[in-house]
Amino acid sequence: MIEIDTLMTTIRGEAVDKAIVGIQPQERIRKRLLNIASGKGQQDPQDPKIWFTSRQSLDTVLANEGHPVGRMLKNRGVT
Repeated sequence: MIEIDTLMTTIRGEAVDKAIVGIQPQERIRKRLLNIASGKGQQDPQDPKIWFTSRQSLDTVLANEGHPVGRMLKNRGVT
């Protein structure tokens, strides 16, 4: 898991102080969600709410200044 400080950024319309991001292959994400949906597993409150299938896809979002997290990083001078 990766924690990203997202001061005053919104996710799904809610202001958050930080976002916990998970990176796993798509098949593992799908299997995990199906287990939770079928009652075979439970989601921990500390589990990531945002998932990416690779570090490269996360980097793409973070580099996009049009994305809320990308704008926040640019405003803070993070490169």
